[in-house]
Amino acid sequence: MHCYSQYISRILIVFLFFGGNLRAQDNLVIKGQEEIQRMNYGKAIEYFNASFRRAPSAASSEGKANAYLGLRDYKNAARWQEKALSFEGHSESLRFRYGKTLQMLGKQRAAALQFDTCAQSMPGNEQFLGMVNFSRAAVLSEPDTAWEVTALGINSSESDFGPVIWQEGLLFSSQRNNSVLGVTFSSQANGGFLADFYYAKAKDSLRFSRPGLLPRGINTVFHEGPACLMADSSGIYFARSRRVSARSQGDVATSDLWQATFSNEKWEAPQRLPFSEQAGTYSDPFLLPDGKTLLFSAEIPGGLGGLDLYQTTLSGDQWSSPQNLGPEINTSGNERSPFVHLNGELWFASDGHPGWGGLDIFHAHPLGHRWVSPQNPGLPLNSYQDDYDLIFAANGRLGYFVSNRIHGGWDDDVFAFSFQETREIICQVQKPNTYCYTLYEENTPDPLPATLLYQWQLGDGAKYFGGTIDHCFPGPGDYQVQLEVIDSLTGELVFRQASYLLKIRNEIQAYIEAPDYIQKGVAQVFSGEESYFPGFHPEQYLWNWGDGLTSKGKVVSHTYSAPGNYEIQLLIEGDALGEGLDYYCVTRMVTVTEGPVPKPKPKATLVPPKHSPNSGMHSQNQYRIQLGVSPSGLDSLADSYRNIPGVTIV
Repeated sequence: MHCYSQYISRILIVFLFFGGNLRAQDNLVIKGQEEIQRMNYGKAIEYFNASFRRAPSAASSEGKANAYLGLRDYKNAARWQEKALSFEGHSESLRFRYGKTLQMLGKQRAAALQFDTCAQSMPGNEQFLGMVNFSRAAVLSEPDTAWEVTALGINSSESDFGPVIWQEGLLFSSQRNNSVLGVTFSSQANGGFLADFYYAKAKDSLRFSRPGLLPRGINTVFHEGPACLMADSSGIYFARSRRVSARSQGDVATSDLWQATFSNEKWEAPQRLPFSEQAGTYSDPFLLPDGKTLLFSAEIPGGLGGLDLYQTTLSGDQWSSPQNLGPEINTSGNERSPFVHLNGELWFASDGHPGWGGLDIFHAHPLGHRWVSPQNPGLPLNSYQDDYDLIFAANGRLGYFVSNRIHGGWDDDVFAFSFQETREIICQVQKPNTYCYTLYEENTPDPLPATLLYQWQLGDGAKYFGGTIDHCFPGPGDYQVQLEVIDSLTGELVFRQASYLLKIRNEIQAYIEAPDYIQKGVAQVFSGEESYFPGFHPEQYLWNWGDGLTSKGKVVSHTYSAPGNYEIQLLIEGDALGEGLDYYCVTRMVTVTEGPVPKPKPKATLVPPKHSPNSGMHSQNQYRIQLGVSPSGLDSLADSYRNIPGVTIV
């Protein structure tokens, strides 16, 4: 007896064709298998029932079990799998799949017996041995208290899945009832409605506003989802089914990958990724932070089993041929919903690696350009049901995932999770905010004809002349930069060479606003008001002065009692979407002096020349220099410009 480990996917049924001669009534079994292929599981059960009533067999029993698996009715699936095992001629993978179904019912001891039988029939099969060992250990396992799991209020009585942190809330897919183009469409796979994208604005990491349906264009009469963000959050990559139909006709569970951008508060027309137009099904996209590597799940020719994980790389505007992540990650079962953590670990869902039942969440360590040694984080992140679609928030300790653990069947819900571990607070050295830039246009002819010159208007009131300029902006903001060509004799605009929006942002960090030098015994005000962390809601500011004393508050005063160099630490704790209790921490040095502090060293900042274009002062090298305190250094500029004709120092 063999126990092949190719078994049923929760999305695509692996169809089992039985050996031997089919009798006439087995035509009903064939029709049942065809209905399973169409995902019409209720109709399939009718055919298998009719066949079983005529002549009980392994084919009709196992076919009925497969239909119940399609409905995710594991109790009835196990009952009919057990019945099928009592007949000769059942499929070679049935016992293994029966063990998996028992796991999903929480019967780990019974599952271990089935896996053990499989292991004895195929000595040396590491997958079976792993399942046996895991199931035996699971009987004695306790939930890991480091994980905290909470169902969200955005869930419906239908399937909700594919959460993505987007804007100020969650983008996700849902099969809740809605009407598209005046017609309600539904899926035969689970008797529910077709999946569309919804958005719910966050009140905090666990509470959200009522979800709203995204507009037409991004939502259609096809299944939409899951999705992932583009690198700059300007749009999404997502899965869309290839064909759906009204309830009476069923649908086909194959999908392609698409991309759509969000601009000016509306969704642009989605574009299909060309590589996903090939035979097979593609889903679960995840884009790495480099913006060029896309992970996804697919069942395509050359795979290792059901759904495998693949990657493709963007070069120019072309995606490379999909590359399988290999046997360290993929199994003869199904792997899906990839996500790469900040620490480089690959998180994904699998029903082929040893787990608690159904799809479990795993994480694998990076090794060079691949991932190895998948580990199961255990209960309560995983359950006896399906657990998948995990994403982490920015701090890597909290996020969201999907499970049907509450109601079973096709009622998937979105959960929040947090992982609390004892660890040392890591503080970064404070980075300077930079507002000074060298500006130039690559395609400008230089020099221009004698009577023409370049004029820069920088969006902050500053104006310069020259092909390449240096400028310090007053601070963060959006600056409309324009490069124009003007007539130096008349001052009239000849043409506009370029125009673009320069977005200047502070470093994302806690920020200590303080002077470099402080006098001993003199109270000094310190501020954290210039800290910048989009989406983060600070709750408390904790200061460590490096002299054994601490303070709380956004703006505080401190007096040093002895001269020396001190490292100040600012720890800001708060809450961010999907992150729970989070923090930002920075350090910076200050020097405490015995006597008066030294005066700040002046720095040079370029400012616009105050003259009209036709004054004759239009040389590209002629600037007016102003000495003063600037956010970043142009310290030596004054000296370098002193000897240039037409330049004055003020």
